[in-house]
Amino acid sequence: MITRRPKAINSHSDQAFGLVKKWVAQCLDEHPSCFKDPSALPTRVISVGNSGHDTHLLISNELYGHWVVLSHCWGNKREGITTSRNIAEREQRLEVDKLPVLFQDAIYITRRLGYKFIWIDSLCILQDSEADWRMESLKMAQYYGGSILNISASAAPDASTGIFESGDVNRENKIPAIKLECHSKVNDIHGSIYVRHSKQPELDPTNWEAPLIRRAWVFQESILSPRVLSYDENHLRWECKKVRCTEEIPEWPRNEDLLMKTPERLDLHLRRFALTWWYHVLNEYLHRDISFPKDRLPAIAGVSKEFAKRTGCTYVCGLWKEDLLNGLRWTPVAARDSKNGIKGPPTWSWAS
Repeated sequence: MITRRPKAINSHSDQAFGLVKKWVAQCLDEHPSCFKDPSALPTRVISVGNSGHDTHLLISNELYGHWVVLSHCWGNKREGITTSRNIAEREQRLEVDKLPVLFQDAIYITRRLGYKFIWIDSLCILQDSEADWRMESLKMAQYYGGSILNISASAAPDASTGIFESGDVNRENKIPAIKLECHSKVNDIHGSIYVRHSKQPELDPTNWEAPLIRRAWVFQESILSPRVLSYDENHLRWECKKVRCTEEIPEWPRNEDLLMKTPERLDLHLRRFALTWWYHVLNEYLHRDISFPKDRLPAIAGVSKEFAKRTGCTYVCGLWKEDLLNGLRWTPVAARDSKNGIKGPPTWSWAS
């Protein structure tokens, strides 16, 4: 059985962008349940313009439109961030060529796909303002859930590594493909297929060791986004509510009963199913890396907000009032860092 197709020569080729545009168009045209309506833009977005000369940070004032979001690893470097000292300058002009290469690539991808705006956390949230971060972090469900597309720089360890650079690390397949000419007498169709020896295709070709996949904040970003375009180290990967695929695999089985993939509010008799889903999600989330212990609740706040909206359950510091007994049955698997006098969640919460 022939189960795969050849990849583009690199992740920034016309062939690669052609495939991405096809994925986007197919989703927008054929998937009614995939969110696509314009929404109120985030507080600040990057207006990408047509070149680096007309790119700037836009205060949206709740202007409606479509925007792209970026999921990326911060790493140990905090380069190119927006602060209270440079925001006024960036509202006039954002010097793209002085940004870390990962952000340059994200802006380029946004332009190539025909969108005007992109939201990048380190550029659109004031990084020297605790108040601004606190206010904006509460809007993650709106920002990711209302976006048209999430660009996921899954293979890049930090912003100094480009999306395309990290996305082409293992793209080349060292096993040569054999080209076979094909001809069907029905309608006189001619074509070619490429055959390459391969291991059994994975049911889920996600690289769970990729730098971004291990990051706790990105967990809710991927759940909330209606469409995710991942630049893995060896291929492009696409996921929406209906379809998952890569350059090589046209489509692979997916779990359709994920709560966040259904737009309707769940009936009460499905609450037990919903809570089971929540504990599964929480368990996966808690195995991811987080830089600051105080972020444990904020980093999943968007998912909990959507869960409450869809189920009617009441959220209490990481637990659900309707299922407190089960919620209290958590067990620490490792020693937690000291809070150093910082007020945090109550000790009965898994987030403590």
